[in-house]
Amino acid sequence: MPVEPAAPEQTGPVRRAAVLGSPVAHSLSPVLHRAAYAALGLTGWEYALHECDEAGLPAFVEGLDATWAGLSLTMPLKRVALDVADTVSDLAAATGAANTLVLSAAGRVAENTDVAGTVAALREAGVRTARDAVVFAAGGTARAALAALRDLGDPAPRVL
Repeated sequence: MPVEPAAPEQTGPVRRAAVLGSPVAHSLSPVLHRAAYAALGLTGWEYALHECDEAGLPAFVEGLDATWAGLSLTMPLKRVALDVADTVSDLAAATGAANTLVLSAAGRVAENTDVAGTVAALREAGVRTARDAVVFAAGGTARAALAALRDLGDPAPRVL
């Protein structure tokens, strides 16, 4: 029976990602991402947490090397993420907020995955259409919720 060659030894992270925000210590993103990496069999991936405010984001992003795949962004970085991106998706531009910065050799792309995530969560809860919704949020999260409600057909949700 032929013997499979041994996999090359991992000497460092192949790909890195992190959640940034301020405050961010409470974030469950590292736990969730690491569990997903393990479930998907992604070896050599690491996911960290970094305290970073709006003023610090440009320098943080400029200091990243080619091992970085992307950043998850939470408050207060969702608006300023648009400023550090080379390309801004249509949805991120329309909402004025990005919660994800995808990093590649082609550049930095700002995305808003909060809208699709909100729609998916509402649909999973049985919501097929929305009317007379009330949003209790602010900033990028409120913008994403409003866009999701628009996608679900609510013509005029209220924001408190």
